[in-house]
Amino acid sequence: MRLFEIGYNANIKYDLDLSEVKEHYLKPYSGVILSNKMEIWTGVGFQMVHFAGKDNYMYAPWVFFETYPMDLFVADIDFVCGKYMWFDENDPRIEQFRKYKLFINLRPTNKIDIEVSSEYQELHDIYHAQVHQVTLKYQFNKQFWIRGILQYSYSDVSVNNESYSTLNLYPLFVYNPYANIAVYAGITSLDHEEKEHSQLTLSENKNTYFLKVSYTFDVF
Repeated sequence: MRLFEIGYNANIKYDLDLSEVKEHYLKPYSGVILSNKMEIWTGVGFQMVHFAGKDNYMYAPWVFFETYPMDLFVADIDFVCGKYMWFDENDPRIEQFRKYKLFINLRPTNKIDIEVSSEYQELHDIYHAQVHQVTLKYQFNKQFWIRGILQYSYSDVSVNNESYSTLNLYPLFVYNPYANIAVYAGITSLDHEEKEHSQLTLSENKNTYFLKVSYTFDVF
């Protein structure tokens, strides 16, 4: 055993005049890092959110496992379950929540980096959603590299009788002609709508094309 840790994270939010607690969160956790390049972490998150005129209490036990037996391979497994809230002003409710996530990183050569991730979430009788993604990065030389993300996402919101399904490709080109200059060009996505406290983005996305030039200089 290389490391054993016990700890907790905590925060609290008040109204601007400090008269009322709006939200508080507590997450005790523990974990170990083993000598054979393996990590195991577990804990539970307790949360209170004042919403729709009342205090709503949620909890979410979680387990995280990671292994990296060699520099060319990393794998993560993340599992969360518990009670979580559907933040709807007209129909707020707390239901059983589950989330599974798998992540794998492969580096077959020093020029190629491959990432594969898969995530599933479910809020009982409210929605279920999944996101699957493959990322490939290729380094041509020290000055130029490209990255491509192929992503499939699906969500079904039962309470609204709505579903979304998308397949997107997000390329990125990066050129560093000098150590202090970088040029970025590619496609990314922005959410049309963001929901406060949402565990997963259920809204539709739109593609955004961008070109960025970055210059770094020393102050002293």
